[in-house]
Amino acid sequence: MRRQIVLSVISIVMFCSLWFWQPISSSADTYQFANVSADTLRVRSTPSTNASIVGVLQQNQQVQILGTQNGWSKIEFGSTIGWVSSEYLRFKHLKGYTTGSSLNIRSKASDTSTKIGSLNKGTQVTIISESQGWYYIQSGYINGWVSKDYISLQGSKEDSTPSRDSNYVGGIKYVKSSTLNVRSKSSTNSTIVQVLKQNDQVTVLQEVGEWSKVQFSNGQGWVANQYLASSTNTTQENSHSSNQGNIVLRSNANLRTGPSTQHQSVLLGQAGSTYKVIGSSGDWIQVQLPNGSAAWVASWLTTGTNSTTNTSNGTQQTTVSHSRGIQGKTIVLDAGHGGRDPGKIGATYLEKDLTLATVMETASLLQAAGANVIFTRNQDAYIALEERVRVSHASNADAFISFHYNSALKTSSGIMSFYYSPSKDRMLANSIQNELVKNTNLHNAGVHFGDFHVSRENSKPSVLVELGFLSNPTEESIISTASYRQKVARGIVQGVTNYFNQ
Repeated sequence: MRRQIVLSVISIVMFCSLWFWQPISSSADTYQFANVSADTLRVRSTPSTNASIVGVLQQNQQVQILGTQNGWSKIEFGSTIGWVSSEYLRFKHLKGYTTGSSLNIRSKASDTSTKIGSLNKGTQVTIISESQGWYYIQSGYINGWVSKDYISLQGSKEDSTPSRDSNYVGGIKYVKSSTLNVRSKSSTNSTIVQVLKQNDQVTVLQEVGEWSKVQFSNGQGWVANQYLASSTNTTQENSHSSNQGNIVLRSNANLRTGPSTQHQSVLLGQAGSTYKVIGSSGDWIQVQLPNGSAAWVASWLTTGTNSTTNTSNGTQQTTVSHSRGIQGKTIVLDAGHGGRDPGKIGATYLEKDLTLATVMETASLLQAAGANVIFTRNQDAYIALEERVRVSHASNADAFISFHYNSALKTSSGIMSFYYSPSKDRMLANSIQNELVKNTNLHNAGVHFGDFHVSRENSKPSVLVELGFLSNPTEESIISTASYRQKVARGIVQGVTNYFNQ
């Protein structure tokens, strides 16, 4: 009996030693990909800050996630396995291309599992995780498993140029989104150092994974690759016309030789000056200068287009629109909570998920109406309150809207809107509250004063909206639906439009 106990103890010790210390050369059962977000990151033998250090990782270095435990991630890099704090990892989804003529997508990582779709040769897929020779991928609206043997990470045959993972230098790119946040590091959690506009020109200094380090007119920073293009967005270009009205500068503004901040300034236009519009490209307006030459000015620096109308006596009269409506306005949408901060917790849903989904729905309608939309976050990330306000100031927002969902009693119900400054915010809050209630038919819980950081510290017109109660099971089932988010979006857009038309 003693001999059996001794042998058992020895076996356990040997197993633990092998588990902690033996290098693993083959893939784990299932793993994800991640990049290091810290400047340097210590890898430890066990999930504890008291454990021995077995390696040091550098920022943006890629690792494989083998498992997680109490805020720690078990990782593999090279032939080494160890533990790091999950806080300093940024999960990464790789891009791949199918190489087989027709590749089956299956419900599980097995040849015998159900076929749920197929992909043609050369199709790009997003690789989410790997398991024993299989990739779990996303392609369009389909998620499933495909054989790793038929996925190339080096590009499709039609485009055999290898993807650039790091250290790429050179090349001019243009911003293709209406606005683009430039950050201090290659992370959505890092500080926003500049906000670029559509068609702004940048020079790519380096590419690391899904991020590019770029040089712009007055600095450097990191941007997401997906929002850069190799040419300007000309889909909105209009043919030159001598009858497109006039614009008025709302502040002193540089008039440039071309439609981006990279072009040379030819004149500093004074606030209140009027110029004749002769063309446009993206968010830039081409105007005629007093000497007859042409120049470009950013549309967000103007107060709107004047209209030319015929009077009863046949003469033409120009009237200023005073920037009515939502066209050209910069609206910051703030999805409350995020990342490690879930917000209110309902029976089924988290506030942070609902706020983000509602913001994205609202953004689509605002952009369709001609507004410039800026996000404080557009994914599940923790953003400090100070940073949210900084985004509002850096973008010179015309309005700032913070989205939230409420929680109190099981019988609590309704929509509320909060303002901080009666002179700066209350009109916006009233306008949005009225349209939200009208569009959703939810109980009108009123407009109230609220001492919230994102409004209190914000110099721009701001409102915080509570869009329903997660603590009320009946209301949660309503406010968690896509149709409700669409109604909220319509209410926000109409409310903001009414505000600018007052």
